[in-house]
Amino acid sequence: QAAKTGVLHSLQSILYIIIAAIFIITFCVQPFRIPSGSMEPTLLVGDFLLVAKQSPLTNTGGLLPSAKIHRGDIIVFHYPVDPEMHLVKRVVGIPGDHLKLRNGRVYIDGAPLNESYAVYRPSAPDSFRDNFPRLQSASPDIDSRWWIRMRTLIDDGELIIPAGNYFVLGDNRNDSEDSR
Repeated sequence: QAAKTGVLHSLQSILYIIIAAIFIITFCVQPFRIPSGSMEPTLLVGDFLLVAKQSPLTNTGGLLPSAKIHRGDIIVFHYPVDPEMHLVKRVVGIPGDHLKLRNGRVYIDGAPLNESYAVYRPSAPDSFRDNFPRLQSASPDIDSRWWIRMRTLIDDGELIIPAGNYFVLGDNRNDSEDSR
């Protein structure tokens, strides 16, 4: 009888642990593996992270801390072109910022951004990547709807980050699929 009660108690404890783990993975954190080298040397390909599942749009002051996004934060989000794919990038532009890149350097509201984490590995020149925003021509790979919208957000050679949007870049600046 005592052995039967001990096994039942153990199974009940395991069930509680499984339920708690499912709750945590569903609502709080998600294990995530770095898929590309765009964040090197900060995050390496294959690194594992536990990512806090927070949204600045849905946080109502419950048990989780505020999900306010700040410049310099590293975020994980769904790639807009393929929502099944996740991207890991660093926030460099927040709503209301006037942003431009000149010779690969990021300027916010006319001042250069101090980015000790950014790496510029040797690569072929790319005037669109290194001097953004650039309106002369669009790559055929770029969604025309995005191109048209971006043109409405440019003032005096600077991209104005709209409310509810962020400008993100990989730390490995010359090898990153990002907001550019």
